Amino acid sequence: MKYYVAANSDGTYGFYIEGVSETIPSGAVEIAEDQWQDATNNQGKYSIVNGVFTAASVWPTVQTKDEKIDALNATYQTQIADLAQQYSTALMADKLYSTSTADGVYAEYEALITEYTTALEALE
Repeated sequence: MKYYVAANSDGTYGFYIEGVSETIPSGAVEIAEDQWQDATNNQGKYSIVNGVFTAASVWPTVQTKDEKIDALNATYQTQIADLAQQYSTALMADKLYSTSTADGVYAEYEALITEYTTALEALE
């Protein structure tokens, strides 16, 4: 039997076996049986590069939801803390000098919190 793989339009791969699959797409790449076995058991390990079905040198990392949240927090928490400190400082300055610096800083803070919340809700 001959084994084939073809890239789908959504970035996934379809696998085909001559004599078993009804059709084999034009442009499908012939692969060895052991590649077919490995690829069907290890989704994401291979890609088609210049018409050759090749094992990725580095497996893609799949993050858990908690890891995604930790990464998101690492990205935003410093910015949030910095703006909170700027807001506190601006409030004190506004009381002393009658300016409206705090309002601008607070608007930035609110925008950042909204961006963070939207990103957090988008995590799968």
